[in-house]
Amino acid sequence: MAELNEEKTKELELLHKAIFIENSIVLPELIARLKSFNSLKSVDLLIEKLGQDKDLDSHSTHAILAFIREQNSQEHLQNILVNIAKHLGSDLSNKLLMLCWEGQFNCSPHLSVFAGFAANGNYNDAIEVLSIVENLEEAPKDSEIIKAKMELSNVIKLNIHTDKSKLLELIIESIDLL
Repeated sequence: MAELNEEKTKELELLHKAIFIENSIVLPELIARLKSFNSLKSVDLLIEKLGQDKDLDSHSTHAILAFIREQNSQEHLQNILVNIAKHLGSDLSNKLLMLCWEGQFNCSPHLSVFAGFAANGNYNDAIEVLSIVENLEEAPKDSEIIKAKMELSNVIKLNIHTDKSKLLELIIESIDLL
């Protein structure tokens, strides 16, 4: 991922101001301008927009998620994981988890991170993690599998009779099938 030069950094700062302070830029124009950046910062900006603008219509939300999905790289996935952790249990974390498997990101190296999201997030986060596990295209390393199963098992032991525990058990069963 190329670092932004001073001109692009300034332009990104102006876009941020136009979005969040002045509310003077429309989403299609924003996405078109961000395509020229090829930067993690452009994805951060759109994730911030998703998190702060509760009035986004479904078309706008889909446009933002489609742009992020096009940025399919391990660097962008790392960035998405950081944002999921920051917003765990919210609608935003749920959308970003869904994006991980719909966007066909390589989630296998991060199985234990996703298990942590299922264990510590809400029920909807756990459902999305189940979808991620079921859609893994390559088997994770054995160490990732062991860490993920331990994380989930520990939470199940604490909450044995809850719906979420049953869902976590399903995630473990899906991991066993990998």
